Amino acid sequence: MEIRKRKTLNIILALLISFVAWIYVVYNFDPTCEIKYKDVPIKFVGEDILADKGLAVSKSNYDAIDVSLEQQRVDTKNISADNISVIADVSAAVEGENGISLEIEGPAGTEVTETEADSISLAIEYSYGDDFDISVQYKEKVDTQFEPYASNMTYDRVSAVGSKSNIQKIDRVVAYLNATEVSNEKKRFTVEPIAIDKNGEKINHIVILPSEIRFTAVVGTTKEVKLVTNVINSQDNGYNRIYETEDKVMIKGPAQKIKKIDTITTKKIDISNIYEDKSIDIEYNLPNGIKIAESSLGQKIKVKVSKR
Repeated sequence: MEIRKRKTLNIILALLISFVAWIYVVYNFDPTCEIKYKDVPIKFVGEDILADKGLAVSKSNYDAIDVSLEQQRVDTKNISADNISVIADVSAAVEGENGISLEIEGPAGTEVTETEADSISLAIEYSYGDDFDISVQYKEKVDTQFEPYASNMTYDRVSAVGSKSNIQKIDRVVAYLNATEVSNEKKRFTVEPIAIDKNGEKINHIVILPSEIRFTAVVGTTKEVKLVTNVINSQDNGYNRIYETEDKVMIKGPAQKIKKIDTITTKKIDISNIYEDKSIDIEYNLPNGIKIAESSLGQKIKVKVSKR
């Protein structure tokens, strides 16, 4: 029995010595390694200069690339794709197809050994613009009973500039806040607004003007209330018009103001000059200090038109 135990112990010691020796060799005689980082995002600079020229990036064959770095093994755990810089300067691009070289750089002490692409192809079009209200939202999914409530905004409406196809993808322009940073105490924030699509994904190659907004935010309370629509539906001899809309709307604001409100009305909506099916944005008569909650943003009146 003692001999068997001794053999087992010797095997364990041999394995341990081998492992230590391997670690020593790897980190002393071969201290570097090559690591591939996937989908490193490309930072496009100079799109504001393009916008000043009336141009915009409509599409790119790459928005992110794979990059391989040679680096010290001991540094591997401290390096991620966020530490790699991939820049495309589009400021000198012209209408049509453009080839743009990429400037790629890893963190100090590393060397770029391989890249998925050294340059990219861009399509440049004449730009198109539209204006959007700013929606202040939490970046994370949280209890829908509470939403950030913003006031004293330097801008509550911004201009978005881009190719027409990209502008048409915009569902809203948002200023994201981290839920952990917002409390019942008023706090001032400076945020870069971004354009998102109906799935909540950021739309690339959109220039927002102004590029940042400042506002005060606190935790707001949400409440569902009755919605009363004020629709002007003049009938004529040629057409019938019917409309559909929600009968409730979610609002948000300070708790003491919210609890006093049970009904919200719309501004006058004239559908008498509509001659084909159409969806119309709703404008609300909101009490001071009350806003539409995120879940009700984009509510519309759907108008159906038929000939008599």
